[in-house]
Amino acid sequence: MKRATERRLAPDVIRGLALACIGMIAVQAAALEAPIPRNVLKQGSEFTSAANRALQADDFANPGMLWVTRGAGLWREAVGGDKACASCHADAAASMKGVATRYPRIDAGAARLAVANAIRAGSRLRQSRKTCSP
Repeated sequence: MKRATERRLAPDVIRGLALACIGMIAVQAAALEAPIPRNVLKQGSEFTSAANRALQADDFANPGMLWVTRGAGLWREAVGGDKACASCHADAAASMKGVATRYPRIDAGAARLAVANAIRAGSRLRQSRKTCSP
């Protein structure tokens, strides 16, 4: 005879708890997996075909270099009566080295995500107020 205070869990609840426990164990096991040794790691370019690697290595055949050339021209070009980026930042190869790896990031002052386009627009605004900053 069952007591009035005895409770049983429904089979669905038991199955859910069992699955949750198995999931937690699997996540912990994956976290404990040994890292891949450096000598075994491959660069992403090693997974592309030899023809694609050759195309990327050739500055004249690589279509991406068209955009690099265009960007270099825009860097030196004054836009809308404002000064060009190069007038404040000089040679992009030196002054902008490593910039791409720092964005997007959190702008603490504005408490929002800062992306490269917004930073560039802010630089243009500051420049139009005649206060260039590196």
